[in-house]
Amino acid sequence: MRYTMLMATALIAQPGLADTEAQIEFYSRVANSVVKIEAHNTNGRVSIGSGVMIGEGIAATNCHVTRHAKSIEVIKGGLSVTAETQTSDLERDVCILNAPGMTAPIAKLAQTKPRLGQEVVALGYIAGLGPRLSSGEVISLYAHRGSQVIESTAAFTSGASGGGLFDKQGNLLGLVSFFRRGNDSPQHFSVPLEWIRQVMRTRPAEPVAPQANGSPFWQKPAANQPYFLRAATLRADGQAESLRSLAQSWAEAEINNADAWFMLGNALHDLGRNDDAIAAYRKAITND
Repeated sequence: MRYTMLMATALIAQPGLADTEAQIEFYSRVANSVVKIEAHNTNGRVSIGSGVMIGEGIAATNCHVTRHAKSIEVIKGGLSVTAETQTSDLERDVCILNAPGMTAPIAKLAQTKPRLGQEVVALGYIAGLGPRLSSGEVISLYAHRGSQVIESTAAFTSGASGGGLFDKQGNLLGLVSFFRRGNDSPQHFSVPLEWIRQVMRTRPAEPVAPQANGSPFWQKPAANQPYFLRAATLRADGQAESLRSLAQSWAEAEINNADAWFMLGNALHDLGRNDDAIAAYRKAITND
């Protein structure tokens, strides 16, 4: 059960990739599958992001990197290949680029879902340089659109979008996608590997062209964002009463959603309503 595990793992020291030797060994095994993405936009500007090779000549990235592009380059070292087609799901922020001739190694895809407390590593072209490595752990898993959006402490900034979130064995768990600056510390979110698989199964490949309609779920106006993202933002900003109100509405709308009850428990705890918080946490565990 996720929330039972979360309470337990908070008390247990987690192993990490803290020492330099371990980081170098991991980097040498995994980083070659992470590529740089250059999206040449209709306004003449170039958007820089990252991608991960998931098949021969096939790179996964975020649609917010490529959505305005008239052409896209997939780059590794001195090799630059133009993407011929793009398979996209703008809502999920997952785009699959077909770039025949890109010979970068293919990432290993995870066969198990991420879990709370799991050690993870983010790799991406931060500021267009890299790929650079950041280690951390999974701190939340939010149910959305048939899978779970991953929040971790593996930090990244601009340019890393579309890069890989890997487990400590080097298996791809998802794509590092967006971050938000809270009052206490930034929040870092990754879209799950399962979304990549779903997009490849269900969406057609199309010529590379600007995507005019829609936006990723996290870029929508706040009122149109999923409950979990609004709740996570309120919690990071320390707005306990607003979080309580939102989480209460969420729990009433989705009575069997463990995330809703867990967020409600957090808000009630922060408000000093400990008995009510315990009741909400029990609901989270029951529905987990």
